[in-house]
Amino acid sequence: MDDYRTFTAASAEEALERIEADEVDLLLTDFQMPGASGVELIEAARRTRPALPAILITAFPYVYEQIDPTRRRGVTLLLKPFAAEEVLRIVARVLRP
Repeated sequence: MDDYRTFTAASAEEALERIEADEVDLLLTDFQMPGASGVELIEAARRTRPALPAILITAFPYVYEQIDPTRRRGVTLLLKPFAAEEVLRIVARVLRP
């Protein structure tokens, strides 16, 4: 099993601050959260780090269409419900060189 260094953020704003301040390899976010949505977070993060891969967790598969088509590349959907092993598999696949 791979070991990953992770951090959490209480808001999209806090996540953006961390993305701007630290070397982040992957953004994993839920679609529905207080304040900005996961789609809005991905869009904002991509303005700073255009190539940042993202995993968007959602129970609603249609949300992919809400992402600006020019920024969809590198966004993977993880549909709820899911098992922890599935998250690890997807993270490993996204981060694979």
